[in-house]
Amino acid sequence: MEPVFKLEPLSYHKKVREYIRKNEEKVWEFFSDETTRKNEVEKFKMALLKNTYRLENESNPKVYEALEKAKKGLDFNYPTTVYQDESAQELNAGIVFMDNEAHIVLSGPIISKLDENELAALFGHEISHALLWNMENGEFETTAKIITSIANDYSNDLRFHETARLFDLYTEIFADKGALKICGDKDVVISTLLKVSTGLKKVSAKDYLKQAKEIMAKETKGSDGYSHPENYIRALAAEWMHDEPEKAEEKIMKIIEGKLNIEHLDIFLQEKVEKFTQKFIQLLTVPKWFQTNEVEQLAKDYFKNFKFVEDVELTDDDIKMVKESDELTKEYLAYVLMDFCMVDSDLSAVPFAKAFELSEELELHKIFEGIVIKELKLSKKKFEDMKKQWQDEVKKI
Repeated sequence: MEPVFKLEPLSYHKKVREYIRKNEEKVWEFFSDETTRKNEVEKFKMALLKNTYRLENESNPKVYEALEKAKKGLDFNYPTTVYQDESAQELNAGIVFMDNEAHIVLSGPIISKLDENELAALFGHEISHALLWNMENGEFETTAKIITSIANDYSNDLRFHETARLFDLYTEIFADKGALKICGDKDVVISTLLKVSTGLKKVSAKDYLKQAKEIMAKETKGSDGYSHPENYIRALAAEWMHDEPEKAEEKIMKIIEGKLNIEHLDIFLQEKVEKFTQKFIQLLTVPKWFQTNEVEQLAKDYFKNFKFVEDVELTDDDIKMVKESDELTKEYLAYVLMDFCMVDSDLSAVPFAKAFELSEELELHKIFEGIVIKELKLSKKKFEDMKKQWQDEVKKI
């Protein structure tokens, strides 16, 4: 079947590449160096020969027919050899592309579990990895190596770990798209995925899609996967890439990344949350009476270059971002409000009224009320009385 979509890097791949090229120029030059790559080739080839059984074309026609179908469908013209891992029993497959040659390693009895179309889809998935690494002069492979290297350095903060994780998840979606391009059938892509992950010889893609939709009806947190998205996400992604190719990427991003979570921020979301937090504090401290030395010092503890402003306004995007955040992120913002309400005792309780006003605009008021009651050890009735008193005091000011 002729594919109805282009196999090209996802927008996340492009965003990370541009970030790395802009912010890690020297590291980019090192990882792009051909000498660095060539030094790895011979070591890899020797390890491969020692630990695998090489499948020859003549004695494994089923394997190489499926491989040729995948190579032709993806216009992949490099020499490719298939190997069977000697020790691993778990069903799996992987590809290494080096020195203009591809090496696909199969693990476990994977050949006996898949039919010809599924085997072609499997090879299409693996070859798509190599395709991505070769696109645009190998820049996406370089990006992957750099972001993984930075993430593995424990002196760096977690935003790089999260970025590397998401980069890998989107790479698997890209590879699934390559598999779909080969077979043109979402059910084949899904059944291949299920057979490899479960070890079963017979599965139903339609049944599993139904199961995946049941999960998504209740799940909002996104993928917990480290290197691969969960099967239900990949199954839904395959369906969307087949049925709605123009809308697929946007829908896939939502189920992979989920709601904004303050504990799982990549390099882009951390910047976004930092900018909004600064604006959030500026919105809270717009009144002149709020701009005391104690409040200013606390603001500068958050952001050293913080400045009070008068012309700041909430936008629809701000409201949407907070509304679509998870509970933990909303609690974080509510505690920011609490910090500024408590920092200057000379202001008495007046800041709470302004904080409640802002929390209502952002639909944080229920969470903020709960925190105020908890932290100030108030009864519900006492809280309601104090809230009215705070609002009256603000009106006087």
